[in-house]
Amino acid sequence: MALVPACIPSKWTTGIPNDNTDIRGCCAIRADVGGTLVVRTVGAPDAGTEVTFTVPAGGTIDGQFIRLMAASTATGIQIGWR
Repeated sequence: MALVPACIPSKWTTGIPNDNTDIRGCCAIRADVGGTLVVRTVGAPDAGTEVTFTVPAGGTIDGQFIRLMAASTATGIQIGWR
C-alpha cells in the first residue's frame, strides 16, 4: 500500500521564521535549502511543543503547526495551506 500525504496544499506562500507569528491552518512546510525546521505543534498530547526536523534540500514535512520558529536554519522556506 502506498503512503498518501496527510495534506495536499492548495497554495504555497513564503515562510519567514518568527517566534510570534501564527501559521495555523498550514499543512506542510518545505525548504529549498536544507537545514533545520523548528516548529510548534498543534494538538494533544504535545500541543505547543517545539520540535526540530532536519530536512534536506527540497525536503517537506507534513503536519499541522502553530509556528515556524526563528531557530530554524533551513532557507527558501515555503508554507503549504489547505
